[in-house]
This record gives sequence, structure tokens and C-alpha cells, in this order.
Amino acid sequence: MLNYRSGLDFVSLRAGLYADAFPLFLNWYPSSKSVLMPNLMPSVTESKIAFASRNELGEAIATLLARGLHAFPTIRPQTEKNIILLSGPQAESLIDLVDAINRGHGTDTAVEYMESEAWISACAENDEGGKDRAWFEARLVFTQGVCDGDAELVTPVLKTLLGRRPASGTEVVERLVREDLGYTWHQNHVVPRL
Repeated sequence: MLNYRSGLDFVSLRAGLYADAFPLFLNWYPSSKSVLMPNLMPSVTESKIAFASRNELGEAIATLLARGLHAFPTIRPQTEKNIILLSGPQAESLIDLVDAINRGHGTDTAVEYMESEAWISACAENDEGGKDRAWFEARLVFTQGVCDGDAELVTPVLKTLLGRRPASGTEVVERLVREDLGYTWHQNHVVPRL
């Protein structure tokens, strides 16, 4: 692809949502007995995300940088802005991730649904990491976008670059919590309590 102003070839790689960050999407901690979800339309049960593993995304990007786009003639940018999406092999719901936690962690974490305003308040008041109300207000917008289909696009690019089927989001989550029962991704969002 050619950038007509600079004359340089370029593509923009867009990594799919990291399956490894599932604790942020669910506000899950290893001590969680339940995961709170907002009542949205369409429902969170219908949400779909083509999660990808961070490790596999890194491997695929390194492969592309090392070999060049010309080595993969089936990969074509999907937009006029030369964007190539690296997604997982299938779109799965946030509820599917809770099921994967239960399988991998050996727990029976429940899903509880609340009206949006009550959900924001409950999450902000009881968050182990001290994330505030504004964080959960932003997460509500994100979750509504997921329910509206903003993250469900699946492409074959990651599979092509890896030369194998990438792990699905539920496979990644189940493996992570099985290997590390204390797995958490909240380190960048923890607010110290004074």
C-alpha cells in the first residue's frame, strides 16, 4: 500500500482485544464470587468479541515484520486507511469468558445483572482495585459497543501469520486461570487506598 504524500509503503496493524485482559472486561478478581454485568440491549449474553492472545499477536506481528507483507499475498488491508485486523478465530461472549474462568479456576462464579446506573454504583463502591465511578461509566460505553457488535469481526490474518489456528478467547482465559489461580490484569488500574 502506498502513502502518496511520503511515497512510503505502509499498513496499519490493529490488534484484536486481548483475551489476557479479561479481568478488566469482567471486573473479575480471583476472589470474585460473582461478576456483575449491566442490563443492556442487545443483552450482554449476546455480546461477541473476537479475542486474541497477546503472545500470539506479538508472534504474528514479529513474523510480519521479519518476512514482510509480500510474503503473505492473501493478506490485504480492509480499509482505505490500510488497516489489517488481527483477530481471534471466533467471536465469543463475555459470559463465555465467565464459563472459561469457572472451568479453569474450578469455581462457580455467577453472573448477576443490574440496571446500568446501579451496576456503575455497585462496581465503583466495591472494586478491590479502587477503580472509580468514571472508570465504570467508560466501561459501560465499551460494553454497550461490544453488545452492538463493535468487536465481533473475525479475520483469518492472525491464523495466516501464525501458520496455525490461534487460540480462542475462552481457551486463553481457561489456560491463564488454570496456570495461575491468582491471575489478574488490574495492575495498571489499581488505585492505592490511602
